[in-house]
Amino acid sequence: MQEINIKYHHKNIQYFKLGTGKPIVFLHGFGEDATIWMPHVQLLSNQYQLILPNFPGTGKSDIMASISMYDLADSIKAILDDEHIEKTTLIGHSMGGYVTLHFAEKYPQMLNGMGLYHSSAFADTDEKKEIRQKGIAFIKKNGATKFLNSITENLFSTFTKENHTKIITDFIINTPIFSNEAVIAYYQAMINRTEKTGVLNNSSIPTLFIVGKEDKAVPVSDTLQQLHLPNTSFITILDKVGHMGMLESFTTCHHSLTQFIHYCNP
Repeated sequence: MQEINIKYHHKNIQYFKLGTGKPIVFLHGFGEDATIWMPHVQLLSNQYQLILPNFPGTGKSDIMASISMYDLADSIKAILDDEHIEKTTLIGHSMGGYVTLHFAEKYPQMLNGMGLYHSSAFADTDEKKEIRQKGIAFIKKNGATKFLNSITENLFSTFTKENHTKIITDFIINTPIFSNEAVIAYYQAMINRTEKTGVLNNSSIPTLFIVGKEDKAVPVSDTLQQLHLPNTSFITILDKVGHMGMLESFTTCHHSLTQFIHYCNP
């Protein structure tokens, strides 16, 4: 796997590239980095060129003065421009899905498909915004690492917590180190984002929805309200899974993802 660093607005942006073929871009979620996708990309690299960015503030990607969902989407556009990629399939987990939707709004001509992997076009509810504000206060008092560790268990289903504790333990061990500034900036960006159902409505971009039945962050009921909006939708509903399908139900998720990518890249 090749590590590449480019300059964007005088800041370093880090991404990884492996494989050959049509380009697929994977966007990590909040509290994660590009390595969250490794089980998927290792199986896909013999068919596709895979691009795995670290968002500004993650890994070796410098934090920027402004971090909105549009700023993050533009950082992905900078990578694609550097790679001379005119069209791609964009897959985003959680916060990465929010970025995917903002990218689709600004650059729809660059997408032949998009995946919302435990993600949503809905904005935060007032209750969710309040929870995030409390999280920001916790980070300021106790630090980003303690905060990320404190929310980890809620990302997983009851079944995973009772039967596959190693998945959770390994996830905690592999959680990247983030600055307080970066984690707060991501939370503020999520608080400030607006609803993007209009991006999905009558969209000609095929859209994949992957959702867990026990996902507390992105309830399956939200996904079912959005499923009918694009002209072409794929959905996978995961039983006994929370917010981390790539860890809790990898085989099913990979099958779904592979079928979708093949459809978008015949």
